[in-house]
Amino acid sequence: GASMRFVGTTLFDRYPGLFAIPFTFFFRAIRGIPIVAREGAGTIYSGGDFICNIVPGVWAKHRSPDSPKLAVSIHHVNANPFARHGNSMIASAVSYLLQRLSFLLIKRHADIVFVLNKAMKEWLSGRGFDSSRIVVTGAGVDIAGIDRAVAPVAPRFDACFAGRLNPTKGIFDLPAIWRAVVD
Repeated sequence: GASMRFVGTTLFDRYPGLFAIPFTFFFRAIRGIPIVAREGAGTIYSGGDFICNIVPGVWAKHRSPDSPKLAVSIHHVNANPFARHGNSMIASAVSYLLQRLSFLLIKRHADIVFVLNKAMKEWLSGRGFDSSRIVVTGAGVDIAGIDRAVAPVAPRFDACFAGRLNPTKGIFDLPAIWRAVVD
C-alpha cells in the first residue's frame, strides 16, 4: 500500500564537482516539497540525512493538514573537515555543515530515527537527540546465515566493493584490509 514519488533531476545534476552540489541539493529540496506535501501520507520516510531529503519531510510535517510522522535513517556522521582526508577541505566543510544542519532539523522534527548501531545511537543521544526516538536497526546482515554457510573445499578469496570510488569510502584501504582477510 506504500506509494513512492521521485524528484526529477535538476539542471545541476549534470555537472560533476563541488560547485554544483549546493545548487543540486537546493533544487532537489525545492522540487521535493510539493511532491511530499501533496501526497497526504501518514508517514514520510527519508532514507538518509542529506539536507535535500530532510527539508521536504519537515515542510510537509508542519504544513500538511495530515501532520504526517517523519522517519529518518542516519547512516554515518561526517568527520570534522580538519580530520577528514580524501576530499578537498571545502568539500569536507560543506558536507560537514550541511549534515549538521540536517541533524538540527532531524533532532527537532523527526518522530523516529533509524541508525545502524548502538554507537551511533549513543553519539546522537550525547548531542541532544531523544534516545527514546532512536531505533538501532543493524546493517541487515544475516549473521546466523553466514555461520551456517559451508566452506568450499578449496578456499576462494573473492570480494566486491560497493561504494563511491572515493578515499572517504575506504577504497585505498582495501588492499591492506584484503591482505588481512586472506591471511
